[in-house]
Formats: sequence, C-alpha cells, structure tokens
Amino acid sequence: MLSRDSILDAGLEILDEGGPQALSMRTLARRLGVTATAIYYHYSGRDEILESVVDHVCTRIIEPVPADGAWDDRLRALMTAMVDQASAHPEVVTWTITNFSKRRPVLRIHELILAILHGAGFDPATAMEVKGALLRFAVGHLTLRGAAPGTNWRQLPKREFPEHWAAGDAIDKFDTEANFRAGVDALLDGFTPPVSP
Repeated sequence: MLSRDSILDAGLEILDEGGPQALSMRTLARRLGVTATAIYYHYSGRDEILESVVDHVCTRIIEPVPADGAWDDRLRALMTAMVDQASAHPEVVTWTITNFSKRRPVLRIHELILAILHGAGFDPATAMEVKGALLRFAVGHLTLRGAAPGTNWRQLPKREFPEHWAAGDAIDKFDTEANFRAGVDALLDGFTPPVSP
C-alpha cells in the first residue's frame, strides 16, 4: 500500500543509485508501480521528498547518540553515526553536505552538538569552535573517501618520491576509518570544558 514511508524508501533507493538528479516524480512513480498523481496525494512534489529523505538520514545520525553521559563520548557517537550513514547513503550525504547544509534537518545535527557542548559547560564561542572543527574534519574525511583513487605509490618514480617508497608498507596498511576515529579523539582531546567553581 502506498504511504509516505513507502515513497520515502523508494526515493532513498533512487538517490542511492543515481543521486538527486535521478529522482523525479515519474521515476519514483515507476519504481512504486503507481501514477505520479498518487504520490502527490502524500507529498507536494520532488522538493518535499528530497527534504524528507534528508530529514530521515539526519534522524538516523542523531538517534544513536546517548541522551546523557560524557560529552566527548556523545560527540564520538554522533561522528561515528555520521560516517556510518555516509557509508550507507554516500550520494545522499554528499548532496546534503554540498546543497542542504543550512536547512532544518541538517541544522538539527548542529543543534545537538551545541546542546551537548553547552551541557558540558563550554561557552558559545568555544562551542562553535569545537563544532566547526568536528564537522569540517568529518566533511573532509567524507570528501576524500569519495574521491577517485590516486596513483599507487609503486608507480611513482623512486627518485622523485623517496618518502612514498620509504613509507610504502605503512601506506598499504593505512586504515582511513581508524584514522578518522583517531582524528576525532585528537580533536576532542584538544578542547577542555571549564572546571565548575
């Protein structure tokens, strides 16, 4: 039976397969085996569906974050969930970062980060610094992960790139996900909430 949820699921599948440019009311109707008119009964159009998909993914990022506990553990959970959703829905998350970053669904993530930091005693200016550092680090990680593969170090001229050749074994074993987690830890360790009097 056609519902807002079934439309949302089908829309997310189309976005995962081909990105936002692949989503149209006609394509969605074909996927669901209905007419576009039937979809309009539930959604006003493509823009509302896109916003609902983004809201759905942002909710999945927020849901795993504990309601209480150490501030840094809560932020680690949020960053991990963000990367997990980016793995599950790379097209949606990339599009969201570049086109939807100042809209309400994404701003709920910003709001949660600020609330966690406020609860830990950070003043607004420092909270903004922490939030900016975390989100920019995460966006950089996701952007690089989605980039085209580079040149294998073994194909580089040894005389021109001796450091690559010296680090070859480490390059082969480099774990980008472990590096992301270590980077989040290093960022969080660099910020200390004020001690209560």
